[in-house]
Amino acid sequence: MELSTIIRLKVVPPVGLRPNLFPSGALVYSEPDNSLYYAGGDNGDSRATYIQLVNNSSFGGTVTSIDVKSITLAVSGAPITKSGTVTIDLQNTGVAPGTYGSGGQVPIVSVDKYGRLTNVQLVPINIGGTVKSITVESTTLEIVGSPVTTAGTIKINLPATGVLAGSYGSGSKIPVISIDSYGRITSAINVPVTGAAGDISHDFTLVGSGSSTDPLGTSLKSQMVLDSSSKLLENGNIVIGPTTAYTSSANQRNISIGTNTLTSLKSSVTTFDNVAIGNYSLYSSVSNVLRNVVIGVNAAKFVAQPNDNVIVGYNAMDTASTINYTVAIGTKVQNDNTYDVSVRNIIIGNEAKAGNSGNVIIGDSASSFSRLSTDGVGIGASCTVGEKSIAIGAGAKANALLCTSIGYGSYSNTNSIAIGHAAAIADDPTLAIDGGIAIGAGAASNTSSIAIGANSDSRFGLYSTVIGTSASSTHKYAFVMGVEATSGDDYEFSIGSAAHPIGNPNGSGVESAASSGSASSLPATPAAYFRLRVNGTVYKLPLYNA
Repeated sequence: MELSTIIRLKVVPPVGLRPNLFPSGALVYSEPDNSLYYAGGDNGDSRATYIQLVNNSSFGGTVTSIDVKSITLAVSGAPITKSGTVTIDLQNTGVAPGTYGSGGQVPIVSVDKYGRLTNVQLVPINIGGTVKSITVESTTLEIVGSPVTTAGTIKINLPATGVLAGSYGSGSKIPVISIDSYGRITSAINVPVTGAAGDISHDFTLVGSGSSTDPLGTSLKSQMVLDSSSKLLENGNIVIGPTTAYTSSANQRNISIGTNTLTSLKSSVTTFDNVAIGNYSLYSSVSNVLRNVVIGVNAAKFVAQPNDNVIVGYNAMDTASTINYTVAIGTKVQNDNTYDVSVRNIIIGNEAKAGNSGNVIIGDSASSFSRLSTDGVGIGASCTVGEKSIAIGAGAKANALLCTSIGYGSYSNTNSIAIGHAAAIADDPTLAIDGGIAIGAGAASNTSSIAIGANSDSRFGLYSTVIGTSASSTHKYAFVMGVEATSGDDYEFSIGSAAHPIGNPNGSGVESAASSGSASSLPATPAAYFRLRVNGTVYKLPLYNA
């Protein structure tokens, strides 16, 4: 007798002790009848073909040790030499417990010769085959070409509903449309708008439930105020935006759009003919707010009583306290706590700012020189201009009184004129006089001299006049004229230079011989001499009394 395994039955199977229930060579102990059976034979698949009851005579002696081994089952507790329990379980095949397969995937399984799953793999469902016929049916669509049995095209279109293609509705007509259960427009006509045109208090009706306190659409949480009797828009005011309330009929013809905008509408004050668009624009307005157009978030935020202004831009004039008759356009225009007053100013440019009154400031970061400056004109990015002065050009500076700077980077002082790229009037350390002139690219002068010509320079020659490209003077009361001409002494008249001589038409300079002809004899002694520098050489010209 050859044993392959020992099986302990606590319950007799419903079908009885059939041989094919046990592996070939198995020893089966049945607890219910306290009997021992042997499963013998082999059906070719390692299963028994018969089962018989055994007793001591079958073994030919006393059992002293029983061992259990299996290549397919997990055995523990063997061998048994006297008494004990052998535990036999199915071995783990490595397949994770779970549910396999879905509407889009099919499981592929591997099974060993004992009928156990050893591997499961999910793969997408691939439906193959040949379509022999396709039919499309619809109660709402036009179908042409159905069915297709071999090859072909099925055309599907929306059927015409009878509505003429086109645009419906206008400023004087309202479209009236019919829609079927499929969302299609089946009928459309234009209906004229009726109402009492010409009366502004009756041109608009409330969008809402009809109460003067109802919001204009619950999501906006805003009010369009109604007259208590006519239930139409009161006094021509349009208020759109959360927390901007309207409580007084004393305010007329205002448009307020945004959060906390034109808050003077909340009280019985004089608020007429204003347009405020942007969150917190005209936020601090309290009374006598008249004829303003303010557009931009925080625009004119802290102004209490503005009149006759046009203010456009983010944070435009949001720190100013007094604004009247002002045009301010640009992001953060007049956004400076110290420039808090603006009357009759025109300010255009991002971060541009103007003094108290009468100024025209145009250009990004262009500015009046002082918050008290008046009547200045500054045009150009980053230019600055003082009292009653003019600065034109990027970076031009006319910071003093009654001065003019025209040109990129030009600079002038009190009563002075600087015209040209980088033309400049130097500060006069003696403060003796104001009123220099510098004209030309790079021309430089002081407050008492004149420099005309590119790179001409009279800064160091008080009361001097310099005319010519690169001409210069370092002496007082000198007159210098010519290309690269220079002064040599005080009170000197200088014409020409060694590099650029003037005089003789042949270019040699001053003539050394007199012209033909005759003249009266001169006195032996001249009455005076006139110092003259010609082409770098100083001459004394004799002067005779007539």
